[in-house]
Amino acid sequence: MPLDIKIKKDILIPAAENPDVHEFFWAVNYAYTRHTGQDMIMTVVRRMSRGDDDWKQRKSTNQRMISDDNGATWVPHGPEIPGGSYESKNTTLAWMHFLDSAKDRLLSLHQTSGPHPGDGQWATALNYEISNNAGQTWGPLRQIIHPDSACNEIHWMPGITDNHQYIGVDQAPFVHLDDGTIVLGFTVHPANPDYPREQFYVGAVFLRGSWNEDHTELSWEAGDIVQVPSDVSPYGACEPDLLHLGGQRLLTTLRVQGAEEPAGLFSSRHWSISEDGGKTWSEPRMLCYEDGSRVCVPASLAAFERHPETGKTYWFGNILDHPVARQLPRHPLAMAEMDTDRFCLIKDSVTVIQDLPKGAPENRGYTNFGHYVDRITGEFVLTPAEMPKFSTRDFRADTVRYRINVLSG
Repeated sequence: MPLDIKIKKDILIPAAENPDVHEFFWAVNYAYTRHTGQDMIMTVVRRMSRGDDDWKQRKSTNQRMISDDNGATWVPHGPEIPGGSYESKNTTLAWMHFLDSAKDRLLSLHQTSGPHPGDGQWATALNYEISNNAGQTWGPLRQIIHPDSACNEIHWMPGITDNHQYIGVDQAPFVHLDDGTIVLGFTVHPANPDYPREQFYVGAVFLRGSWNEDHTELSWEAGDIVQVPSDVSPYGACEPDLLHLGGQRLLTTLRVQGAEEPAGLFSSRHWSISEDGGKTWSEPRMLCYEDGSRVCVPASLAAFERHPETGKTYWFGNILDHPVARQLPRHPLAMAEMDTDRFCLIKDSVTVIQDLPKGAPENRGYTNFGHYVDRITGEFVLTPAEMPKFSTRDFRADTVRYRINVLSG
């Protein structure tokens, strides 16, 4: 039977009342800023449209927000930074936050891009900064560059940026290994940003960051690219989630988009295991239930969270009752218990958090949600934008917050 849960829903950021304001907000990348207490940080991404559906011209901004009351109220912290547009190739994506509780240091990473020198194609970089005072101020901004002498600001990581390949990440999953290594995952794209349809994504990569002796900066290396064969998806694998299973063991599931042709090539999540902290990975296999039947999903984001009291692992995403070939529908938003011994979802545990409300646009999605575990209440907190509220052309949405209390099971 479904999980015994209690859900509370409220509006975190209301949609604009003016129909001429074509924008909505993603509330993402939450972290507590100290190993104890109620201080938090997140990023609010403002997505803007001109009232049409030309996504390449849509612009965005990024704003850090802080809370001193466990997320009850939020205030801006620092300036709102332009995010650019895909068409311009000059972009700054959302700040991603991770608290290294062992060091009581707050880490922030974000991706930037610009035209590649010489040919005008994409060049992407991943930058990080460290705060020693709970995010009030930040140390110097550093680009992640592998210590190999052959690496530089353009070709900053062997095997990832060698052939104009570029990365995509704005909601990285982070974990902290037992040896202190910080691991995060992201998507690697093919060399040509005007990619042929059969090469939508190359795959997923996990970076491993290690502190220097005085914990003032990190040295970074990359693991192997996790890929799926073309007969599984002509678009590749992307948007990894990440779960630490103890020691050097890691579990990920990957977004794998299906296709209309050939018939029967449906979207899925594929799971993979690393025994060495993200350096190498097992061959990805389709995520199924314990009875062997497939978990039906669109091509969309998913996330792991572990219950702070029971230790049980739950998986959040758009779980459907039938297979689909592409990225829609992205409702309902649901959760299920993950069996971390058999690497499957427990079928009877699938529980809907939010289905499509009556009268809502059919293409509304409950996706790209921010998420965290409330350290005071133990609740799972998810913050998707109910996009679109009226229509994609209108582009407005309420950013909502679900507080999910697992009562038993």
